[in-house]
Amino acid sequence: MLALKTGVYAVWRCDEPKLSGANTDFCARIGYQHRCFCGHSLEEHATLKPSRGCVPAPRCQACACGGFNYVPNELEEIGEGWLSRRRSWDPLKWSAKCRCGHGHKQHDPQKRHCKECGCGGFTSHFLCVVCDRDGESHSTVFELEQDRLKKGLPVREAFFPLMALDWSARELVFDDPTGGGALTAPPRNPALETNETSSCDKRNTLQQISLPKLCPTSEPTPLLPQHCTGCGAIFRSAQVKFCSKCGKHRQQNAQ
Repeated sequence: MLALKTGVYAVWRCDEPKLSGANTDFCARIGYQHRCFCGHSLEEHATLKPSRGCVPAPRCQACACGGFNYVPNELEEIGEGWLSRRRSWDPLKWSAKCRCGHGHKQHDPQKRHCKECGCGGFTSHFLCVVCDRDGESHSTVFELEQDRLKKGLPVREAFFPLMALDWSARELVFDDPTGGGALTAPPRNPALETNETSSCDKRNTLQQISLPKLCPTSEPTPLLPQHCTGCGAIFRSAQVKFCSKCGKHRQQNAQ
């Protein structure tokens, strides 16, 4: 919804992913409710305003952070989903860890030093599941639609998750399919629906006409034994009528 409202696309991006075939456009889409390193959401930062063909990171209106800087908001983004299965798990206390052992919430949003142990600055102690790189290999990017078009990157509806799937299927995965605001399904077109329905009816009719009728067989195929009942020798084919070893006639099995 952020992109549709403002024309600005916010992503967390790694330009040189370690995993082959990884998405080079983004490792995470950023919406209004995603949080900055300072702990405040993008919605709590200043309004996005393009300036001289670019979009500077908006400053926070609730603290003195230098500008919105994304840090993984969910366990699954850095492969720590298993933590949620712990009995003592508290999602409000979780935050992406520094090498000092404390989360980013325990670090100063401006100077980045730790408030608990006094480490010199936040150094990520995690790897992104999309690109397999650390936090320092990523950047928070705000870009305009025309810039993405020049790079051949998806815009508008094509930018939303799982756009290749039907709307009903996407709703099963996401309560909010945009990841940052409510999105309504595209308007229905009765003419198209009528054409699709008539096409389906025609295909079904053709299938019914072209399918051959199944006729029951008059008599079941007789079953032949695989071994001679006299000496136990194996019959080499279904056409053999006598045992090659003892000469006994090959009899049919009872149905």
